[in-house]
Amino acid sequence: MSLYVEGSNPSIDLTMGEGQGYYAWRVRPVGTFYENGLGNDQNWGAWNAPDYGFCTECTFNALTVSDQVFFFTDPR
Repeated sequence: MSLYVEGSNPSIDLTMGEGQGYYAWRVRPVGTFYENGLGNDQNWGAWNAPDYGFCTECTFNALTVSDQVFFFTDPR
């Protein structure tokens, strides 16, 4: 899933809707220096973390500590 947020706010509040399990995310800035904004990959900055979504060797467990990975316990 991709989520695009415009503006300079360095944070966003999200509601967990996919259930219990590990969640991982990464972010990158997208500028407007070159024409066509988001549509021009020259405006895309570097990612802050690896792409866990396609990681075939990633192992998450109770000891995983990261700013990009956490375990969500569904309260239901």
